[in-house]
Amino acid sequence: MLRNLCLMLVAIMVLAGCGGPGITSAENPEGTTLTQALNDLANSTTPANVDTDTYDLLKTELARVLSERGVDRFVSAPPATAASAAVLTFDGGTSTLAWGFASAGDYNQNGLVEVADLTPLGQNFNESGPFDYNSVEAVVDGNSDGLISVNDITPIGQNYGNSLSEYHVYGSDSQDDYPLSAADDNGAATQLAVLSLGDGTAATGQRTQFSYTVTTPHYFYWVRPSDGDSEGIASNLADGGGGGGTVEAPTFTFDMEIMPGGFCGGPYIVEENPAVLLVEDGGSGSGTLYYIRATDYAGTAWSDPVELSNDSMCYADLAIIGGNPAVAYAVGWSGPLMFVRATDATGSSWGTPVTVDSAVTSHTNNMKLLEVDGRPAIGYASDGGGQDEDRVAYIRAEDALGATWPAAPVIVEPDYAVNLQARSCDLGVIGGNPAMAYTYDHYDASTNGVRFVRATDAQGGAWATPVEIDSWDDSLNIMARNLNLVDLDGVPGVAWFIEDFMAPENSIVWFRGATAAAGTAWHDKQGISGNPEATAAPLFGSVTTFENTAGELMAAATLARAADATYRGEGLLAPVGAAGVVDWSTAALFQFSPTGAEAGHGASASVAGIKQASCYNSMDFLSMMLFCCLFGGGGAGHGASAVGEGYVYRIYSLSSGYQFETSLTEAMFCYIELPGTTF
Repeated sequence: MLRNLCLMLVAIMVLAGCGGPGITSAENPEGTTLTQALNDLANSTTPANVDTDTYDLLKTELARVLSERGVDRFVSAPPATAASAAVLTFDGGTSTLAWGFASAGDYNQNGLVEVADLTPLGQNFNESGPFDYNSVEAVVDGNSDGLISVNDITPIGQNYGNSLSEYHVYGSDSQDDYPLSAADDNGAATQLAVLSLGDGTAATGQRTQFSYTVTTPHYFYWVRPSDGDSEGIASNLADGGGGGGTVEAPTFTFDMEIMPGGFCGGPYIVEENPAVLLVEDGGSGSGTLYYIRATDYAGTAWSDPVELSNDSMCYADLAIIGGNPAVAYAVGWSGPLMFVRATDATGSSWGTPVTVDSAVTSHTNNMKLLEVDGRPAIGYASDGGGQDEDRVAYIRAEDALGATWPAAPVIVEPDYAVNLQARSCDLGVIGGNPAMAYTYDHYDASTNGVRFVRATDAQGGAWATPVEIDSWDDSLNIMARNLNLVDLDGVPGVAWFIEDFMAPENSIVWFRGATAAAGTAWHDKQGISGNPEATAAPLFGSVTTFENTAGELMAAATLARAADATYRGEGLLAPVGAAGVVDWSTAALFQFSPTGAEAGHGASASVAGIKQASCYNSMDFLSMMLFCCLFGGGGAGHGASAVGEGYVYRIYSLSSGYQFETSLTEAMFCYIELPGTTF
């Protein structure tokens, strides 16, 4: 070993003698010749805190790697390989981009890959990880194998001469502008800033850190290293959560004859992209149930529909079960409750449907499929065969993938035997236990109302007594529908839409939050109004919750009203405060408002920090029937680096008549993005 070392050093000295005095890469921006590099190496002395034998070993190995590269000159260039891509994060609460120095082989973080990078390598030699990403050890562990050794010489030799003098910061409202390689340009992106190497903060023993506060918001950000002349590899694409400028809201029209109410569920998020369940009109009171998933996060293009059932009404729901999408659905008008699960994560192929509940003879407004304590579970309202058999039921599979189910569900509403008919229901997991909320008509007592009930165990094997959270006399000619159960940090909240047939202007969305997970006591209900200038009834109302990028729990309500043949949709967005409390009186407003026969797909605008999506109406107001509205949740989105970003996806139908006619012509998808803004 010692003999080989001596021979290599002799070779270095011979080459150095031919080249004259050593010239460092810092003094030669056009690059360094192999002779000059070896001369620098031969003339370097053992740094402080480095063992002499170790340093000689490192010098010998670097000489070998440089010589074997087979080049005569190491040209100065910005770092271009994946190992030099900075890790970029965006804090929506402070609008701050942050990243650490990254340039493969530049272990002393001075912007040049050269002989001097042997010093930190020698000082940390034989250190073993795992290393924190922001530590000097992680910088010096150039091959990322968790051990600082002679093997970390290779990144120095492979990147010798690379130069990094500044970082360029970019923002864009289109993901297509992002450069996938060092050779790609930045498209139509805007360069927001140039930070020099000296702008970084270099704490002892740490990776140098950089930050930039965004003043012009964009959907996407990245940074690129530069040597002052050209740019290198881009960082990861960081999601800004909400853009600036003018960006069209993505839309897509489904080419099929959709049944009335033919949006059975969704949009859902499946492998980061939206997916929907639609029923195509079969012409005999039922149709074909399809699963369709977008091929991108914005829903601008969609895969071919996958048929799940050729005899279905629009009673269905989708959830991710065991990593794959799964669907619960009803067969026809009076068939059994079924379950089917995809055989892959995107839903391109599906297994064989299994029967969940064969006793039901009809289904009411909706059902909910969830994974509860590791198994699929369904909450639903159904008719068990007669007026005194209407019931609110819960059933959980006997295995993790839903291959087998119990012989009968748990009936969670005990009054089903005295002519109580559930109209709308929702299932959730509140405080670790499954829970349901539902609206009902009580024939014998001539009352209608809203109830909440929660299981007493995590599986839903036993349930507490339902709690009445609202009721009214049946003679008032009002109906509760479109109910949503939401989780307010472990406390239930319930929203329901009251439609007043005699006085449509009084139609309203009510919201009520409980004081604890069990839902035995509740705060006063709050009315959420729609457009105050409208003279007609809201078409729809819904509430959901999600986390913004600042990690705050938000609640969003959406409503739609008509006035003078003008379609207006409005919503409110408010932070969730104390348990069960949402202050709707101070909520931020967002709108979407296509109008009249001439309205087209328009540009969107930012309203109170909410991305407004505008959707076209090709006919007049009465032609537009809104069937599915506000959905969303924490982490929903396209899987970018921001945590808890929210996207509110919407689906509309364009009809040739009123809501219950059978001549819906097409369906359209669009979305409203909720950026990570603090409200």
